[in-house]
Amino acid sequence: LAHRLRQAFPLTTSLTIYCRIPSTLEILLPQWPGLRHVKLVRWHQRLQAPLGAEFIPLFEHCECLKSIDLSNF
Repeated sequence: LAHRLRQAFPLTTSLTIYCRIPSTLEILLPQWPGLRHVKLVRWHQRLQAPLGAEFIPLFEHCECLKSIDLSNF
């Protein structure tokens, strides 16, 4: 699904992601290495994962990142 999204929207620079587990970002973010703006949304309690695990894929795959919106995280 992530690959098909990239094919449909190859020039995406801004993305809002409902993030329940860090693997969501590990799958989606490599599809758009040119992302500049990311908004992470989480509406329920966090699963057991190391503190900050959601941010590792952001910094590994998004070298052009200018902003991260955590207002709904």
